[in-house]
Amino acid sequence: MDNATAKVSCFARAYHFENNNTHIFADSMAARLLGDDFDHIAESMMQGIVFFLPGFEGTKEEGLRLIVDKQLSPSVLGRSAYCERKILDEIATGCSQYLIFADYNKNTPEHPMAAPVGVDYVFAVRE
Repeated sequence: MDNATAKVSCFARAYHFENNNTHIFADSMAARLLGDDFDHIAESMMQGIVFFLPGFEGTKEEGLRLIVDKQLSPSVLGRSAYCERKILDEIATGCSQYLIFADYNKNTPEHPMAAPVGVDYVFAVRE
């Protein structure tokens, strides 16, 4: 994953999952997806506390918590929870969730839901 926005969004989901008892969106895979990047992003955020929270007084960890909870997580978690809810609503009305894998792309490249080059799968809902 080379996209900085995707990494920071994944970090916000991972941090929320690992540091909150009540989950808006429970992403148990986010930290594993990031691997060592989790710690690198956390450190970068802590080094940038003065940018995110001018005048902040407290520990780096307290600052990181505020950055994630107040600035990063709300939109990321809201979008993730919304998408999850919509998929569950579709499943409840008789649709089925499925994945289109890269092997499928090789066999049917003209399919409108084919995953972009370099992406292993695409989520889709089909009636």
